[in-house]
Amino acid sequence: MQYSVVIPTNRPIAAVLPTLQSLQKQTISATQIIIVYDKLLTQNDYDSMQHVIRNNMQAWMIERISIISNISHDFQPDQWVSVVRNTWIQYADSDYILCIDDDNTIASNCIQRLSTLVHNAKMKYNQEPLIVPTEYHKNTIRSRGYSGFSYLFGIPVAYHEQKWFQIGDDYVGHIQFASSNCLFGHKDIFKQHPFSERMSFIYEDFAMTASVYRAGIPLILAHSIIVNHHMRTKTPLEDSYIATPAHAYQKGKNRIWFVRILGNRREKICYFVLWLHIHTCALIAKTVRYAPGFIPGYMICYAIIRGTRAWLFSKK
Repeated sequence: MQYSVVIPTNRPIAAVLPTLQSLQKQTISATQIIIVYDKLLTQNDYDSMQHVIRNNMQAWMIERISIISNISHDFQPDQWVSVVRNTWIQYADSDYILCIDDDNTIASNCIQRLSTLVHNAKMKYNQEPLIVPTEYHKNTIRSRGYSGFSYLFGIPVAYHEQKWFQIGDDYVGHIQFASSNCLFGHKDIFKQHPFSERMSFIYEDFAMTASVYRAGIPLILAHSIIVNHHMRTKTPLEDSYIATPAHAYQKGKNRIWFVRILGNRREKICYFVLWLHIHTCALIAKTVRYAPGFIPGYMICYAIIRGTRAWLFSKK
């Protein structure tokens, strides 16, 4: 199986090395690795990145790595990760694509197992599936697949572990959407169902994978195929994606837009009448409790309300 890898990042290239080194160890090697550097670079920055890669990766691997930046390509940085993914997925040469975050690593047989699962799923469903590996973070396995969305309470419904079944040697589950740091599937799936460029902070994953599910494409959560997520410990506000006014505004936008594009009429009425105001008050209460001072807290609360109102009445 030939596959390309797309890695969006804005971190120092040294921080991305564990991801690249885990890809280098795969029993099935990638034919192409596209690192999209979503940050404004100088020529010295770009040369330093190339130097780090040359000194830490094997020669055959270096030949397959492409760094996309404002220095090397006609590329505008500082965009949402969904914009970056959609743009450079179009440049992937292989039939299959692995979208992976810059703080993830995978076991050496991960692609081999994904390839086998794709083959077995194609035999079962007679069409290409999209695979969502299970996330492993700080000794905790976190299933990032969801069996639905509670429009009454405004939260995703996690896939229940008792629903696992087997495809070949792998335990899997059918899900309706996912918030995954890693996705694997045929390039046509990614091109026909791009990441939502209206949303960010995992909501772009929700919208993209929900679109795949609603198109009748098998969206499969792989229980035993693990992605290691090396995320730093977050504050309560960071964990809720409201640590800054800009993030808080985006959070207000995301939850409104997600319900508007995916909910039916009954679900929208349920969410906007019964839950929206409670959810907004809960975010404000969390801000009041954890904000580092009155002024930052006020600005975050104002951004939550402003983002909610702006996108609640938007017709776009």
